[in-house]
Formats: sequence, structure tokens, C-alpha cells
Amino acid sequence: MVAEVTYTVEATRNGSWWSLQCREVPGALSQSKSLAEAKKIMPEAIAFVADVPETAVEVTVVPIVPSAAQEHLQEAARLREIVATANSQAASESRQAAEELRKLGMTVRDIGETLGVSYQRASQLLASAS
Repeated sequence: MVAEVTYTVEATRNGSWWSLQCREVPGALSQSKSLAEAKKIMPEAIAFVADVPETAVEVTVVPIVPSAAQEHLQEAARLREIVATANSQAASESRQAAEELRKLGMTVRDIGETLGVSYQRASQLLASAS
């Protein structure tokens, strides 16, 4: 059995095509219409140039984007992190609110109504608060 090796393929947009080059095997070049196609065709090019079985080649395609787009991608990632943290905190507060409402003797349906969620979600919040 041949062990798989992961190769990194840089994909640079060139008109309507992606120009492809393997980092570890610079002579392995190709082009494709899509990034999905790049993942399918580059193992053969890498295997040929590196003289390894194609079945031993795993490919990770890394699109190279212009700096202006990169800045937007980084900002989007930063904002997603903020949202994930806020969602986690909101869920924690909702669980605590549900628990406090249960201590007041409210039914699960009334807790759901009060929190603006379904009674099923209120039940989940109560179960995870315990």
C-alpha cells in the first residue's frame, strides 16, 4: 500500500482560467476552469512529474487572491469570529433566563413565549442549563 502525500497547489486566476502550480513539485503545472476541476486534474500532473503513483497524491488547492479581496476576506473572518462569540454568549444568557423563569414556576410553553422561542427550544435551553 502506498502512503498518501498531500501536495499544495496554488491556483491563480488568469482571465477565465485558473493557472495551477504545485508548491512541492514546481514542474507540475496545469490549468482549469474551476477550483473543483483543479482538485481532479492536478494529482495526475504531480504524479507524472514527481514519478509517484497517482493514488499516492492528495491535493489541497489554495486560491491566490488579489490583496484587495484578501483584505475583505480577512475582515469577513474577523466579523464571523465576533458573531460566533456573541451567539455563544446569547445562548448562555438564554439558558440562564430560562432557568430563572422555571424557578418562578413558569411552564415550558410560557418560558418559550417569554423568550420568543418555541416551547421545544425552551425545553432544550432548560435541559442544557441543568
